[in-house]
Amino acid sequence: MVAVKNHEADRFVSQPPDSVSVFLVFGSDAGLVSERSGKLLDQAVADRHDPFQMVAMAGDDVADDPGKLIDEARTIGLFEARRAIHITAGRKSFVEPIKALISEPPGDCTIVISAGAMRGDAPLRSACARAKAAAAIECYPDQDRDIGRLIDDEVRHADLAITSQGRAALVAALGADRLTTRAEISKLVLYTHGQKEITEDDVYAIVTDAAGHAYDDAVDAAFLGKRSEATETYADVAAGGGNLNLFCNVVLRRCLLLHRMLLELEAGQSRDSVLQKYGQSKIPPVRKTMLIAQLNSWNSRQIKAVIERIEEMFFRIRADAAMAPVVAARVLWLIATSMPGQRSRSGS
Repeated sequence: MVAVKNHEADRFVSQPPDSVSVFLVFGSDAGLVSERSGKLLDQAVADRHDPFQMVAMAGDDVADDPGKLIDEARTIGLFEARRAIHITAGRKSFVEPIKALISEPPGDCTIVISAGAMRGDAPLRSACARAKAAAAIECYPDQDRDIGRLIDDEVRHADLAITSQGRAALVAALGADRLTTRAEISKLVLYTHGQKEITEDDVYAIVTDAAGHAYDDAVDAAFLGKRSEATETYADVAAGGGNLNLFCNVVLRRCLLLHRMLLELEAGQSRDSVLQKYGQSKIPPVRKTMLIAQLNSWNSRQIKAVIERIEEMFFRIRADAAMAPVVAARVLWLIATSMPGQRSRSGS
């Protein structure tokens, strides 16, 4: 039984066991799914751009013709080279041919499946998590320690240093998507080329922008139950060509921040110590006041329920980009109406 939790995934992917031939890489962080799937494929074959070594398949095509996957997996590689199959999951289920490959693993072929967020009882996830020859690998948004480690690695690689204030600001600005995180860090490194260290001013100059602040305003309003204000603010930014990845980043980052802080408050930590720990004691007074109001209005269980629902909604955005404006507005509406007391208020 190989169910790999998010915090264990990087280590697992760096040295996958020889006994596993089917890897399901899934979660709400599309960038992280792509990164970890790529690493597994790079280790499976010498050149994943060689069509004799790797085959790319769409999950919906596999569902329509399961035998094609079985045939590809059992094909002997040219010159006895190892082979890999990369399946991008779609809307249709293809769990049956995967079960067949798990029960009789192909000796020289690795199957990597890239998928979005999945429920714990999803048939494909369950099949891969319960089998010795398969693994189900979680990919959810990075936590602060993960982002910090990425920042340190990238900055060190560029022969730079970063101030503690700059690092804290950068951690706070990133985190909902691994590829976006890497891109933003790379952009910052390029911006500061020729300097000895990256400062907090550099972070605010290149990573955060007006759209990000506007999305923060919309999310603040949503978590305080101000439905109209939240959706109107989002609509204004979206009308100006808003950044969908940035919106998802802001929403998930706020949800995760509130959840962690509430868990510690409920465990008996003081509000000041929790604010200090998560770097929120230095944010502008108005933003800090709104954050405290949110902490006073929610509990960790309620926030967790919201996180689970919006992850599913963001998966819909990635599956159908045309739905993005509607789904994003619904996310803010969901948060606002999930605030304790909102339903009873709206019904009165």
